[in-house]
Amino acid sequence: MAMTFAPELLTQVTLALIKAVGQFSGPFFLGRIIRAVELSNNGLVLSNPNIRRAYFDAFALFFCTLLSSLLENYARWVGNHMGVRFKGILVAELSTKTLSRSKNSSSNSKRGPNSKDDISSTDGKIMNLMTADFERLAKLSIYLDQMYSYSLTLAIGIWYMYRLLGVSALVGLSLTAIYIPLSKVMYIKLTHLQEMVNAVSDERISM
Repeated sequence: MAMTFAPELLTQVTLALIKAVGQFSGPFFLGRIIRAVELSNNGLVLSNPNIRRAYFDAFALFFCTLLSSLLENYARWVGNHMGVRFKGILVAELSTKTLSRSKNSSSNSKRGPNSKDDISSTDGKIMNLMTADFERLAKLSIYLDQMYSYSLTLAIGIWYMYRLLGVSALVGLSLTAIYIPLSKVMYIKLTHLQEMVNAVSDERISM
């Protein structure tokens, strides 16, 4: 399965890393523009080299923002495309297994006249419930690029904040770290609720 989606996964990783770096183009170029305006003494005229640099930074800011938006949308499109393919493969495998199960049950068991209808009804319920699960599973591929870029974004953000604010950035980061245990507790709660939903789905299949 990994080899089947290797090109899409590699594309998502590449786009996610570029997007993670591009997210900081805004504060980077804005800082350069502000410093250029502060250093200019002759007003906002093009003859001033600082102002020319500020205009160049403004154009670079627009270009990087546009490029980052395009890359993000393209990464989502790749994830959507991969999710559709992934769901199609799972549905095809489930259909094959279901048809094989129906064929074996019909040929190897001696049942009443309504046994075939009962098997078809059960297989239909399984198909409906599992297809809904496949839909939720396929949606995960749309947001895989965020999982790839989070670590790099966090590292660049911490470095950039430390460069701008110094030790004060580490104080703010320590306060943010307090919320990590709370996030873990919420994740455990959500996992427990998801397990309850899955248990209810299994009960529906067994009916």
